[in-house]
Amino acid sequence: MSRVSRVPYHQNVYDLLQLEPGESPEAARMIAEHEAQHGSLPASVKEWYLGPNLVDPHFLCTDEVLKHLREG
Repeated sequence: MSRVSRVPYHQNVYDLLQLEPGESPEAARMIAEHEAQHGSLPASVKEWYLGPNLVDPHFLCTDEVLKHLREG
């Protein structure tokens, strides 16, 4: 893996799982829709949910999860 492809928040996870960072187009669309309605997500949360095949982006769209992310 080249240094150019490093991601700031979760690189250790990618390294441990031997995954290349990337971006899920579906997750990017869902995050953009969410942020348009509710405001920005923290960068680390956004990065994690953008990763392909890491987390189901539909999980992000529940009120309980959003409340938890906002309150910290």
